[in-house]
Amino acid sequence: LLLMAIQGLPIAANGAFNCNSGACARTVWLQLSPRGPTFEDGSFDLTANHVRGDGVGALAASGTAAAVILSVASQRRLHHSRRSVRSKRKAVDEKHQSRIGRNTLSLGRTEMPQGGGIKPDRSCSYLHLLGDAEASLLQEFRGMLPGIAARVFQESTKAKAAGSLPLVWGVDLTEANAASNILLLKFLRAADMDLQAAATRLLETLKFRADEDINALPGVQLSEHFQGHDSFGGQDVAGRPVLISRYGNMDNDLVFGNTDEFVRYRLQTMEKAMAQLSFERAGAEDLCQIHDYSGVPLLFKSEEVKASVGAMAKVLSTHYPETKGVTIFVKFPVVFSKLFQVFSTFIPEKTRKKFVILSESDQGLLFKYIRPEVVPEYLGGMLTGNQQQQQQQQQLSDVACNQVSVRPRSRADAILQEVPAAGAAVAWELRVCSQEVDYEIAFVPQGEAPEVVVAATQLLTAKDGVVSGEYVSQEPGTLVCRFSNQRAWFQDRLCLFRASAIE
Repeated sequence: LLLMAIQGLPIAANGAFNCNSGACARTVWLQLSPRGPTFEDGSFDLTANHVRGDGVGALAASGTAAAVILSVASQRRLHHSRRSVRSKRKAVDEKHQSRIGRNTLSLGRTEMPQGGGIKPDRSCSYLHLLGDAEASLLQEFRGMLPGIAARVFQESTKAKAAGSLPLVWGVDLTEANAASNILLLKFLRAADMDLQAAATRLLETLKFRADEDINALPGVQLSEHFQGHDSFGGQDVAGRPVLISRYGNMDNDLVFGNTDEFVRYRLQTMEKAMAQLSFERAGAEDLCQIHDYSGVPLLFKSEEVKASVGAMAKVLSTHYPETKGVTIFVKFPVVFSKLFQVFSTFIPEKTRKKFVILSESDQGLLFKYIRPEVVPEYLGGMLTGNQQQQQQQQQLSDVACNQVSVRPRSRADAILQEVPAAGAAVAWELRVCSQEVDYEIAFVPQGEAPEVVVAATQLLTAKDGVVSGEYVSQEPGTLVCRFSNQRAWFQDRLCLFRASAIE
């Protein structure tokens, strides 16, 4: 019955009770209380009392979940007489009632015993979602800042010499505004709403930023082997800044050989990425990171790599709380990406949403996170680095890309642009995201005139990137592209295209 209760309720099982599960099995007493005279209408309250010395978790359920639980309870009553159930419940009650305290879980908020108020909810601890409990905790946290600052000045000689707290991603925490409140809430969420833990973490971060002169890092000229691996690519579909890091061209011995230098290199990259955030109410608060593993050996983790990556992870997890929105690993070996997709079902959803592993031909999944027109050409997108094509892309900058998946041994026609009158000029561009297709471009007149071949059938590979052109029509009609996947026997080919009338 308890299992059915937990599965049926709209809350997480590990959040159902105010205790940790696993090490010790404890008695659980469930109490069904009808809202009406009887249970017959299916409307009742379920209370689950977890008997233990330091308190009891309790659940309240109704509606669909209640109906399911009631059905199971009714079946149980076929095997146990009411007298037996009542006598057992009474015995448990008399034995443990003095040790029972009750907490009621409702939609993720825990009502504290004896009028203790509402426990702050982590999922509501964003500036635009704050409830009374979260706002009160934020205010209390802000009230601790003078004491935290005093400790920073006492324990950091550099902070004391500067005479002020270091900025955190360009934000002065001592100023009571939206940006500073957003950052304080980040520290609270990272500490699971534990005020003292959040204060301790903030203290250590401020000391770290002062002692390591983190705010000066973006302007530091690093060694040449650290340069050219990272770029910023606009925003993802959620409005988060996109940071792209390419690992295939790195000299592992130089990049990972010195742990301290590697950590400072990654911190410089993170500081530049965080500078892309404006920290506005209801705006993006974290990053979308793309790690490009094309050209990386399958087994490249030397001891130096492990040490450097481990040190970096420790610093980021400690001093950069709540900055990881989603990390996408692209061009991973197919076997690893498919295994991850299978076993990701066993990873907690909160963690699973933060990591995506894609193979060489998974651009369709990548485009669910980042629009293809802002994905770089080398990742299968439409954003080209060719200067001549960049000039043409300015003409199509406001035009969204279309996608078509071409099945093996088949063809797909794509309408590029409807041309309403003679003399109209059309700019177009297209590509295949992986492997190859054949394509041709034709203009189909509205009348009985034969179609005009604009680009004869030719092979297009992913390495060709984006191809483009212009066409001036002699009459009204339609500019079309015909993609053909006759070379493949098993795999679809994802193609991108867009076009627009130009002057």
